[in-house]
Amino acid sequence: MGIGRTGVSPLGSVAGERTNLSFLPIYSGIASELNKMTQKDFCWKRESWAYDYEEDFHKMKKALLESVANHFPDYNLDWVLRVDASDKSVGAVLYQERPDEFGVVHESIGFASQTFSSISFHWDAFEKESQFSWRQTTGICFG
Repeated sequence: MGIGRTGVSPLGSVAGERTNLSFLPIYSGIASELNKMTQKDFCWKRESWAYDYEEDFHKMKKALLESVANHFPDYNLDWVLRVDASDKSVGAVLYQERPDEFGVVHESIGFASQTFSSISFHWDAFEKESQFSWRQTTGICFG
């Protein structure tokens, strides 16, 4: 969704900002459709849409507004990258675990998502998650 790239679209600036995916159970379903809006060949004429992207955009915006606060990284703590793939797309959350008096608090730093190409669409879940993990840790920055 434009994470780590220059010229982030207005959609990317809302849907691609940091949050904690564990508090957005509807994230993957909405994000996979909204991701189509970041493609170069996407037609922005609403009357041409066969899908109601605007409704999903408002759902995502509401979910992000109601999600937990984001945190700046603490370079003294370990970093955790969790990745999960579905048939259509993959998503990841980068977070840190901060010990407190009640146990451990998960502090989200960023997230990313991507829909699969026609080639990677046929990979098994392990291959999809591994490839995305590698890409996220070798140069594509979280927002």
